[in-house]
Amino acid sequence: MSQDRPLIEIHTRAADGHRRISEVAGLDADCVFSSLDCTIPMAALYEGVLEK
Repeated sequence: MSQDRPLIEIHTRAADGHRRISEVAGLDADCVFSSLDCTIPMAALYEGVLEK
């Protein structure tokens, strides 16, 4: 985990029951939530958070 940079861990469970963790880092990346058929830009999730 990082408190100094945009980073999100996405926890998913595969069809075979195994759990997977994928990391998304940086404001130019997208978070893909395949089970929800949804993609959210990291910049949108962090909007207003990193401003000082």
